[in-house]
Formats: sequence, structure tokens, C-alpha cells
Amino acid sequence: MQRRPDTRVLAHGTKCLDKWFLRIIDLASSSPDVEELKRELGRVARRAGFDNFVYLNLHASSAEMMSNVATNWQQRYLLEDWSLSDPVLRAGRRCMRAFTWNLDEFQVAGRRRMEDQLLAARDHGLNCGLSVPVRIGFGHLAIFSFTAREHERLAGRHVDDLVAATAIAQLHCCLRGKAMRKPSRSVSSLTPRQALCLRWTAEGKTMQDIATMEEMTHATVAFHLNKARKVLDAGTLPQATAIATRFGLI
Repeated sequence: MQRRPDTRVLAHGTKCLDKWFLRIIDLASSSPDVEELKRELGRVARRAGFDNFVYLNLHASSAEMMSNVATNWQQRYLLEDWSLSDPVLRAGRRCMRAFTWNLDEFQVAGRRRMEDQLLAARDHGLNCGLSVPVRIGFGHLAIFSFTAREHERLAGRHVDDLVAATAIAQLHCCLRGKAMRKPSRSVSSLTPRQALCLRWTAEGKTMQDIATMEEMTHATVAFHLNKARKVLDAGTLPQATAIATRFGLI
């Protein structure tokens, strides 16, 4: 008998992922552009113990993707409309909560399209993962996944449903906003670290506060803030914060 995918709430263990989903909220609130955000999400995936991430925004007849998986896999996924047969998406629609999955658990007998899809996933190391689906209005779905090659990486992983859903909803709104917003030509972009440190400064945090929260040294925080000030051609940090806020950079 073939096993069905496990869409239960993640089992409690010792490897809580809340910290990394909270980091996604911070990045969605501060990253200056989509490419920088993608690089930072890839870093979060690796630091959280995974290999890659995949974000999908699903509409009635199309799908949009942001991921650090190989480009040829992304192109094939979109061109061949794999979202229509993706078993991870089906599992997400059924449970609408954070869940883990393993490709070996999906039934593919007699389904050539799905067999090809899962074979391509395995070839790119997408053997298992943790996914968070969220509703985005008008019956549409967005889903974010951390993926890994080794099944052992999922052992004991768990995340608070509210934290995870909030993070992915914020990420979706961020990406939608960046797609609609034209970048300013008069102000240079900030790096993700510069934007993050400057955003915390705007929230009234000291350099030491930022160093503690973001696991940096005080000197590193000072470096990024000084660079941000120079990029924005500002004389002081408050002025840099005001400029960055005005142009939507933080």
C-alpha cells in the first residue's frame, strides 16, 4: 500500500524554526529589492538547516515563483504548469497549516506527468521539505517551502503556525509591493544588511541592541550603518533613516 503525505502539524521537537520565520518578517520589511531579498532568503534557508527555498504565488491560470533552486528547474516548473499537478500544493490546500513532506510519500503510480515532476525534483535535491501555505484572496494561494536533500534534516523541526503564516503573508505583500513599485533613480539601493540595520535604527534600537538581535558584532553594525549613511549621502543617521523611509528603502 502506498503511503500518503504527512500533512499533520509539525511534531514538537528541539529544532524550533520560529526564529527563522521571524527573520523572514524582518527581511520582508527591509530588503530593498527582489534580488537582494532572494539572496537573503537563501542564506536563511541554509542557516536554518535546509538547502533551498521556493516561494510560489498561484493564480487561477498562472504561477509566479521566487527561488534559489537551479534556474532550469524553475523554468521547467513554470513552462510545463507543474503547479497543476504538484502534490505539495495539493497537500497545502488540504491542510492550510505548516507541514512537512517527503517525496517518497506521494502516490505517483500511473501518473506520468507527476513522475516526471518528482524525478526532476529529486535531481535538484528537493527530496523533502517544510511548507507554509497562506490564502491571498479570491481563492488564490501562496506557499513557501524550505527544502532539503536529506530526510534527516526534518527530524524534530517545528514552527508556530501563526508565526509561519504571518511571515509568508508579509513576504507575499512585500513581493507584490515591489512588483508594483518603480525603483527610484535618484537614490542608490542599500544592501540587505544596511537596510536591516537602518530599519532597526528607525525603530529606536541602539547599535548594541541591533548587534544582539541580529547576531552581529557592534563593529559590524557600525560598519553597515556608516555605509548606509554614505550611500544615501546623509550627514547623520537620523537623516539617513529619513531618506531611506521617504524612498521606500526600509
